[in-house]
Amino acid sequence: MATQTKAVLENASVVLKAAGMTLRRRRQCAASTSTDNAAFQDMNKVYQTYFRTDPPARATVKGAADHRPTTSSRATMIAVKASNKTRVHDAER
Repeated sequence: MATQTKAVLENASVVLKAAGMTLRRRRQCAASTSTDNAAFQDMNKVYQTYFRTDPPARATVKGAADHRPTTSSRATMIAVKASNKTRVHDAER
């Protein structure tokens, strides 16, 4: 499970980098695992190494029916790209 979790997060990093972002831009992550609770602990240990501070909101589901036979984990991530728009501040204080 740890190896697959690392691969998923590394793949997410590559996709985000291609879009000009990093994992720091993520806002939400949904993960599913088709294995037991011990595997969740392995997944969680790897996850924590990628998000040491300010982790994204996360939901994890056990026993998802849509897993391929060769995988035991799956993740979906939402990231927000910074806007180039200038923030307007109220001139009166």
